[in-house]
Amino acid sequence: MLFEPKTAEAIAAFTLSDHHQVFLRDVNVFLDYLVKNPVQVSKSKNLPPVKWAEPLNSLLYSPEVLTLKRPMTTNYARLMGLLLLGRSSGLAALRPDSRGNTVLHINGALYQQWQGMNGAERYFSLLEAWINRGYAMSVGERINTIDNRFLPGFMMRYGDTDLWQGKAARDPGFWLRRG
Repeated sequence: MLFEPKTAEAIAAFTLSDHHQVFLRDVNVFLDYLVKNPVQVSKSKNLPPVKWAEPLNSLLYSPEVLTLKRPMTTNYARLMGLLLLGRSSGLAALRPDSRGNTVLHINGALYQQWQGMNGAERYFSLLEAWINRGYAMSVGERINTIDNRFLPGFMMRYGDTDLWQGKAARDPGFWLRRG
């Protein structure tokens, strides 16, 4: 069993909306694309080249249309989010190849587990990965906060309260609870 019994009951009762379905469709497109096209990433930011990202972008439900003369991978916000989700969930991983280059590929064991999950289990697994392990550094970005995850980093920078506890960020115990 992937989840605790109470969690499994709540997930079983959850109904995916159209937005959830579209999101999971895009994640599946990303994973399937990565299975067929493992890619060498840049040395500095561990990002795939734009010539790999452009065809993947066109496969998404709502592809981004860029009017830039020389777009970069970082200009595709949805792809950056999918890269972060893939890496933070462990479904996508970096490994060195025989020539010393770093390659983004699918973690085969986790991908098999992913194939056996239903839509709600997939959605909540990705949500948990995003909240607990979604570090900006996974996709070569930096938020410049103490906690470098996207969601908590955003809340630290722009929110007045702790997202989970409802405590003021200026409270002395706030930073201790974050650890």
